[in-house]
Amino acid sequence: MAVQAWRDNARCVGMATEIFFPESLTEARFDKALSICASCPVKDQCLMLVIELDDVDDRWGVFGETTPKQRRHIRYELQRGLTVTQARKKCANVKR
Repeated sequence: MAVQAWRDNARCVGMATEIFFPESLTEARFDKALSICASCPVKDQCLMLVIELDDVDDRWGVFGETTPKQRRHIRYELQRGLTVTQARKKCANVKR
């Protein structure tokens, strides 16, 4: 897979991957990653990258300011015909 040019603009460039793939099982485990993603200019591209992968294991990691559980809900809403923006809004309050 070719590297997408938008990745150069991601806020996470150069950061430790452990931030985005925490081992902790506490509710706050995603907080740091989500705060980094919140102001990322390419978070929609990041989200769509992982959403479009067929073999992704969505039990892990933060992508595009979403947790695994939120992505499962977003996938469902996208299949129902919502846009990414609409799906994000609808799933924003999904518990992590």
